[in-house]
Amino acid sequence: SIEQLVNAGENASMTLCADAAPLTLLNALGGDPDTGGTWAAPGNQSSNGTFDPGTGPAGTYTYTVNAVQPCPSQSSTVTIALDPLPQAGTSGTIAVCEGGAAQDLFQLLGGGPDGGGNWSGPDGAPHPAVFDPSVEGTGTYTYMVIGPGTCQHLSDTATVAITVNPLPVISFTVEPDSGCVPLMVTFTNTTDPVYLGGNCAWDFGDESGLSDCGEVTHDYTVPGWYNVRLEVTTPQGCTDRFTLQGAVLADPAPTAEFSWSPGVGTPDNSTLLFTAQDPHASVFDWRFHDGDSSSTRQTARTYPAFLSGEYEVCLSVADRYGCADSLCRTIEIQVPLVYTPNAFSPDGNGVNEVFLPVVSGMVAEEHELMIFDRWGQRIFKSTDPLEGWNGSKDNGGEVLPNGVYNWRLVERPIGSADKKDWFGTVTLLR
Repeated sequence: SIEQLVNAGENASMTLCADAAPLTLLNALGGDPDTGGTWAAPGNQSSNGTFDPGTGPAGTYTYTVNAVQPCPSQSSTVTIALDPLPQAGTSGTIAVCEGGAAQDLFQLLGGGPDGGGNWSGPDGAPHPAVFDPSVEGTGTYTYMVIGPGTCQHLSDTATVAITVNPLPVISFTVEPDSGCVPLMVTFTNTTDPVYLGGNCAWDFGDESGLSDCGEVTHDYTVPGWYNVRLEVTTPQGCTDRFTLQGAVLADPAPTAEFSWSPGVGTPDNSTLLFTAQDPHASVFDWRFHDGDSSSTRQTARTYPAFLSGEYEVCLSVADRYGCADSLCRTIEIQVPLVYTPNAFSPDGNGVNEVFLPVVSGMVAEEHELMIFDRWGQRIFKSTDPLEGWNGSKDNGGEVLPNGVYNWRLVERPIGSADKKDWFGTVTLLR
């Protein structure tokens, strides 16, 4: 008998979407294949002749029809490629702070999403792939991806839910906002409590600060204008800061320092002008030795000019904040006086050994004492106000004979530009 040739059909290839219906492989072959053959899956695994895109592996499926000898068996193949289902990834959530860094929405999805999709905002309108917290608010942003190739009829979506937490609105009060050093200032945090619960950091402007969300105090010890800053972090971790420019003015404490002119009163000018020197002082209370007083920054006072003397002057001052100070100083009135003895006895008994005029109210550097004998010859001269004449020529050698000697004294009274001369005689008694 003559055996018939067998027909395994013609090779075929195709691409299917992963959601396609199960495929009878025999129907996919070309030509007119005989039935009754066997199918082998990729890797020479057995197959029932049906390919399920949802479970079966893509690859080459081989159909073999066995013949009766001497006719040869025949084989053909169906090569199947699969287009994957679209994957938008898994949805994500994030909380950000108003004004924070821009967010790449794609990076917020989980599960390895397909690229190339499109984003839409909470209102459904197209949206860029970047979220900017400085201009956008809380909402849900949707990512949609279309399947490739034979799966273009499919789409998948995932969402990113974004919560935009507000920055704290910071405020605080300062009491007092000015005063003299040392100045204790109380700062009260008046920020809405809804923003509190995290950290609060104060910067007092003098390289010091502390962390506290309640009422705080700080002592300013150095004069100056100070800017104060409060930084608040909300329970959601959002941080902002507020700086109050010139929040605190710390003035120097007043001082009762004062000057007077002339520095020493004289008979020609015994009226002294007193001036309080602190520019921050605004209240003045002068007290003089005789009970008189004055309340002005400058005041004049006339002192007795017939006798030298020292007088106490006291000044109390206060500034606009009530800070006070006081100081007492002694002023001097110099009335030039000259007293000269009319005799002395340089006899070695230690009493009245030297002729030395007694002066007061004179400029020591301008002193000059000269002694002359009866013929007008100068026998002694000194510019040292503490050096007197001991009765010898130029204060050396033997004491001169008893007799009457002439003296000349030159002095310049304090406060005067001119020198004055005094003349007289002294008797030397041995």
